[in-house]
Amino acid sequence: MLIGLLKKLYRKLFPVRIRGKENIIDINSKYSGFTIDIYGDSNIVRINQTCVLKNTHIYIYGNGAEVIISSRTRFLGPCVIYIYDGGSLYVGENVGIRGVSMEIGGGESITIGDNSMFSYGITLRNHDSHKVIDYNSGRVINPAKPIKIGKHVWVCKNVTILKGVEVGNDSVLGYGALVTNNVPANTIAAGVPAVIVKESITWDY
Repeated sequence: MLIGLLKKLYRKLFPVRIRGKENIIDINSKYSGFTIDIYGDSNIVRINQTCVLKNTHIYIYGNGAEVIISSRTRFLGPCVIYIYDGGSLYVGENVGIRGVSMEIGGGESITIGDNSMFSYGITLRNHDSHKVIDYNSGRVINPAKPIKIGKHVWVCKNVTILKGVEVGNDSVLGYGALVTNNVPANTIAAGVPAVIVKESITWDY
């Protein structure tokens, strides 16, 4: 029990652990309660000083990844972010995230626009983990694809957003939605799989 407490204290005092070279880490956040583990070279992590990171864990495996978190953004947790093989995460200003799991791979990105709001139990995956290969050509037919969330998007509890999806500004993703296709701006998408259930909307806090 004492060893476990000492390990927790150590990570609180030294939240960033790097096993690699030529990584650039620029973390100005005043708030603790996060850890970052990097296993690779030439990765970049920049977190603005006005950000809040609580109960948040970022793992980077491989080389050339980039994490940019802009001003006044809040990760309140539980949040876990895995980045593989040069993937990238870009989070805009004044974004509120309660609980999210992200997996970013294949050299592709997840982008979240300014003033967006995320509830709990949300999953974003821009890859399929394993390759599906065309038997005749040997070509990989399920490559990773970017996910792009626009500005002022409300993502409700237990939503899953899969690779290649683009969500337009001022939209809402309803409770438990499985989002596999693009969602136009100013719409509500809900269901499994998600479909447009309302158009010409916006939302407020």
